[in-house]
Amino acid sequence: MLPPDGTDGSVRNELSGHARAEFLVMAGRAEIHTGDRRSTPEAVVPRQLRRAPDRFVDRDQQRAALNEGLAASSRTGPLVVLLVGPGGAGKSALALHWLDVVKGEFPDGHFQLDLGGSTGHAVSPHDALGELLRATGVAPEAVADTLDGREKDWRTWTDSRRVVLLADDAVTAAQVRSVLPASPGSLVVVTSRSTLGALWVDLTPVEVRVGPLPTDAARDLLSRIVGDDRVRDEPGAAEELVELCGRSPLAITLVGVRGRLRPRTRLTTLAEQLRGHRLLGMNVAGDVALRAGFDVAYRELSPPVAALYRALGAHPGPEFGLQVAAAAVGEDLDVVREWLDDLADRSFLQPVGEDRYRFHHLFWEHAGETGAEVRADARRAIVEWYLRQAVLAEVLITPRRWRVGPPYPVPTGPSTPAERATAMAWLEAEHGNLVAAVLATADDEALAEQCWQLCQALWTICFRRKHHQDGVATHTVGIAVAERLGNVLAQARLRCQRGLFHLEMGDVSRAGEDFAVALATARRCGDRQATSTALELLGLVALADRRGAEALDWFDQAVAAADPGNRRGAALLTHHRGRAYSLLGDHDRARTLLRDAIDRFVALPDEYNQARVLTSLGETELRAGRPEAALAPLRGARDGMHEADAPYQEARVVLLLAIAAGRAGLRDQARTHWGQAAELCRAVGLSDPGVLARRFAEFEFEPDESSPPA
Repeated sequence: MLPPDGTDGSVRNELSGHARAEFLVMAGRAEIHTGDRRSTPEAVVPRQLRRAPDRFVDRDQQRAALNEGLAASSRTGPLVVLLVGPGGAGKSALALHWLDVVKGEFPDGHFQLDLGGSTGHAVSPHDALGELLRATGVAPEAVADTLDGREKDWRTWTDSRRVVLLADDAVTAAQVRSVLPASPGSLVVVTSRSTLGALWVDLTPVEVRVGPLPTDAARDLLSRIVGDDRVRDEPGAAEELVELCGRSPLAITLVGVRGRLRPRTRLTTLAEQLRGHRLLGMNVAGDVALRAGFDVAYRELSPPVAALYRALGAHPGPEFGLQVAAAAVGEDLDVVREWLDDLADRSFLQPVGEDRYRFHHLFWEHAGETGAEVRADARRAIVEWYLRQAVLAEVLITPRRWRVGPPYPVPTGPSTPAERATAMAWLEAEHGNLVAAVLATADDEALAEQCWQLCQALWTICFRRKHHQDGVATHTVGIAVAERLGNVLAQARLRCQRGLFHLEMGDVSRAGEDFAVALATARRCGDRQATSTALELLGLVALADRRGAEALDWFDQAVAAADPGNRRGAALLTHHRGRAYSLLGDHDRARTLLRDAIDRFVALPDEYNQARVLTSLGETELRAGRPEAALAPLRGARDGMHEADAPYQEARVVLLLAIAAGRAGLRDQARTHWGQAAELCRAVGLSDPGVLARRFAEFEFEPDESSPPA
């Protein structure tokens, strides 16, 4: 059985102390911070702009145009600046250098988005807005599910703030339009390879073209890298080199770094090597030079470093950690760290944290093309590493959840709050790579099993942190893969999970469809756990539609189908049956069942679900017209949610406390609880408790009766 938080089930293997400690050490190396997530958005002032590159030359004409555009802006809306040019022209470097000068005019936030235009996997407006909202301090689980909701929340947050946003590597106008701040005093700088024609329909961006460097500036850049004396000694070779590079800053940097690492090599020799690889069948001169430069630099790598570079081309995203890089080539961490540092020294990679690196997109593309012959083996190693780590993290967070497929380990003892926080933080940090791994293996028959298993392991992070759209997208892929494999149990499992994402997003109809198909599939394969889970979830659909009698029937069927040894599943069904009786008005039976459920969760133990049942008990007392009796269980629920670090759920409980206190005539307590609810709502990104209050319309709550005076 699987409630919104997951249920019990058969578990196999043990997550030993050694393996557990190994995972936690690995997760901690990735610069994951697990501090208090409850800081309010007002306390968060994002400063995301990356440091401008040290080597930067010229662009005086472009900077003058940018300054003129900023000064001439009417400021009736956010100023939009569009930097257009080919890959490697230095658009991002120009943007960062200029913003470093003017960002002081925008004190309320500095944001940077990588929109992925050059990767072939452009970031959707939905995901871009989610990243921005989380950067403002909105808790991941409080980010709206829909694009419209995210756009409204972003406009609300930016309405009275002066912010600057660098939208880097945009590929569509929709990406830019969706993230525009609301305030006229804000600035948006967009870099793109195209002019984004649709952006001009109702906007007038300041367009600045970024092309090849002037010859003098290109030679100056080369001189800064290889040394003034070498350029003075071979001026003709230096000029030929920068021309062969198309006067592209990125290509010049790459070739220059190679020359710097070989101080005895003449520039004439470098030019000869580059000249032989000029024609690569590409149309844009800058791109030709870039590819030629990449090829030459690649050939200078030592064999093991070159092998690592090729293997990393199979990584599903441009950013990765040391551990997965080591897994890709099957080498020790210390050895691979040296190789990665070598790649970083040669400008193939950019360090972005301790033992964490990022490809420039063009290098990532080149690595993928160069490593075509090793892609299958490298991809398998990478995907299997992510699957193992995701499973370990998820098991630490929800050890007794029902899972299918290969044996899942279970911790030999309860995990600590710190361990669970570290595991959740690792899943959040690698969420994008995990999703990308699922999508990248969708059509890879050799990794079909790993594909659907990754979907199963993504459940906790997507559900707890409200990445519901990603959950639906990955599970749709996983279901299709399971169907191709003929794995009916995996189909049932993933449909149960996808249906819960739909249910959380308010799409009761689609949730019901998934659960109904899951039930038929489970019965076809004769699996008791899958059958009981699907029956339970159909009951949750009925509860969501306030059809208490039907919900109770589904839950009774789930009890009959369940494995009697599934203690946590029995506790959850007891809770659900109590909720159904409460909805039907049989409050005495509801109390009996809910108290039984509490005892069962205490015995497991399961503190989070204890708090959930206490919440249901408080709601039952409110329905029964006994607000005084609701106070004690709701206080217990509040404390439990606080200990579980679940601020969104805690806000709901505190709001119920305000309702109960108000109806009990305890106006001072009601005002206090209302204020606490408001603070918690702000902590998870909701503007006011009224948003949650509407979820309790059945209690006829009137905020004015217990809200604090203005």
